[in-house]
Amino acid sequence: MTAWVALCGGLDPAGQAGLAADLHACFALGARGMPIACGRTAQSDGQFTAAWATHTAELAIVLAAITSPSVCAIKTGMLGSVPNLRAVAAWARSQGVPLVVDPLGRTTSGGWLYPKDQVDTVRKAMLRDLLPAATVVTPNWHELAWLSGREPARTERELATQAALLPCPAWIKGGHAPHPALARDWLWTGSALGARPIRPPWPGTPRGTGCRLATAIAIGLGQGKDLEAAGCEAEQWLDAWARRLPMPTA
Repeated sequence: MTAWVALCGGLDPAGQAGLAADLHACFALGARGMPIACGRTAQSDGQFTAAWATHTAELAIVLAAITSPSVCAIKTGMLGSVPNLRAVAAWARSQGVPLVVDPLGRTTSGGWLYPKDQVDTVRKAMLRDLLPAATVVTPNWHELAWLSGREPARTERELATQAALLPCPAWIKGGHAPHPALARDWLWTGSALGARPIRPPWPGTPRGTGCRLATAIAIGLGQGKDLEAAGCEAEQWLDAWARRLPMPTA
């Protein structure tokens, strides 16, 4: 079954992350990606310059135009503003399909993707408006700390405590974990924390891995797989893709 996945995210002119990465995952996995630009950025592979949000009224028109009954999952990334976040959350609820939230607040190079004075406002809006509608959220180590309002977890117990503050299950990416024993993916089901196998490090540091993982999970959920199966298959595909990339040059 071809999965049609609505992709709400941002435009990266370097073509490495955001909607470009989402569409790459869809193409690689035989799904149909439906890109919905909620914002755009000015950045390169190593430098962030600026970000802008799509006007909420324009975004609402785009969302209203998507009337295909074939949409079987939704994935969100950069949303650009709190009004956009709320508009996407309301639309996602109306669709009644799995929703995967990549809680993207910053780019790989550290650029903030919302208005500068709204770090806590965006966090609260995600917890109140978007995550309660989500099938799963896919934070990295620092994003989970931000969502929970705490410092990055130093132990498995602290990780479980932070995950328990979320209103939905979580697939937690351990690439930024403080020590090797924690550097793996983790699945928080809503009641229990499970550890995924530790993988050998990738040969390089590709951008857009979080975008691709979340999209791959959305594809699996849209095909009717349960969360653990969708997450495991997405993780395996991403790992294989990252290992096929050319070795970085000095």
